[in-house]
Amino acid sequence: MQPSSGRVTFFSHDVVRGWAVAEDPARPAEVEIFADGRPIAQLVANRFDAEAHAFGQRDGLAGFMAQPGFSLGPSPVSVRVALAGGGPALTDGEAVLQPLSERPVAEHLAELEAWLDERFSTGGVTEDGIYFAHQPVYGFRVGPSEANWYERYLITYSIMRCLAGIEFSSLLDAGGAEGYKAALARALFGCAVTSGDLSHQACLRARELYGIDSQRVDLHALPHDDESWDVVLASETLEHVFDHRRVIDELLRVARSAVVITVPHESPEHVAMTVKANEIHGHIHYFDTESFDAWRERGIEVVCEKILATSNWTALPGQLMECVPEVVASSGSRIVRTLGRHPGLARALFGKRLTGSLLERDPRLAARPGAPYRGVLAVLYKDPSARRTKPSRRVRMRDILDFRTPRIRPNLDGLPPRRFGP
Repeated sequence: MQPSSGRVTFFSHDVVRGWAVAEDPARPAEVEIFADGRPIAQLVANRFDAEAHAFGQRDGLAGFMAQPGFSLGPSPVSVRVALAGGGPALTDGEAVLQPLSERPVAEHLAELEAWLDERFSTGGVTEDGIYFAHQPVYGFRVGPSEANWYERYLITYSIMRCLAGIEFSSLLDAGGAEGYKAALARALFGCAVTSGDLSHQACLRARELYGIDSQRVDLHALPHDDESWDVVLASETLEHVFDHRRVIDELLRVARSAVVITVPHESPEHVAMTVKANEIHGHIHYFDTESFDAWRERGIEVVCEKILATSNWTALPGQLMECVPEVVASSGSRIVRTLGRHPGLARALFGKRLTGSLLERDPRLAARPGAPYRGVLAVLYKDPSARRTKPSRRVRMRDILDFRTPRIRPNLDGLPPRRFGP
């Protein structure tokens, strides 16, 4: 019979632990659950388990796989829908798999690599030839670089505070793009750093901007020996890869002490929409603070914390710090809109000192019980003894706001990059 109240809404497959790789992980599928011939729920997935697991819960209902272990393709699968907490079964039905993407992994990686190479080369250069940075590499309010500086600063601040609590002398930034976070870690902790990215052009920018050894890599199969670095960092990367579990296993393989990860926390519906749209460089995985429990069950010490609190204490100064006209004009805050009409005043008030002190509130705001958040920081310790009892240094937001490198005209014609500016 049809449930009398509520609707079964299935979250992303990443909510579930211990899933096995499907026959073709390059083809995410949309699973529709039918009750009495009527669709009652959907699940975007590209992994299926060999055992029955709850894979979503909302409105007092939960869905369970009764006959798992199926492969992708139009294949009926028996399921049952039960009340959460072990209530009676409501109905039997079937799940119909509908592939959302027919592209093989190699084709997807080639398309993604081409997109990234263009972004970090000809597509990332201003009219006068200056490199348009992905991160705020040129310093506080110094462009050209992508917007949302305050979120980028908050993510970087969380990473550096985390690194201060780990004993390490070498670091690999996997998916390191132009090398910003690796270079900052080197500056703050005096460690040896290496970067790797799917984009060869991103690796070139890391060398030009910071002199960092960087090479093109596929994170699913890193070309490095076991335990090559004390710490491996993967920041805002796993949401883009096809098989993030395999990538995490690779990161753990090449790390001696710990793997540090940051990922966005978005709604499952948003992730499903991205998967359906087949967006290049889109976010194709859902993450929350429980997404890394599978490694805890394998004996890895896992520490997760929420980052990017949804709070005016950080969002408003962040908007006024940048004072981008279109962002300020669309703000829901009257204070932001008012100050935004006087950008000189807003920038004077929200300089490094005040902005830095306000943004440093993010860890406390995000840690509040039930507080909404937009990101997750996870540390997977291979060697728990690497956890320091006392931080190696106090990391301040001001350390990050002060970090900068001169602007460059990137090497697109085989010539050395030209540096100039502050």
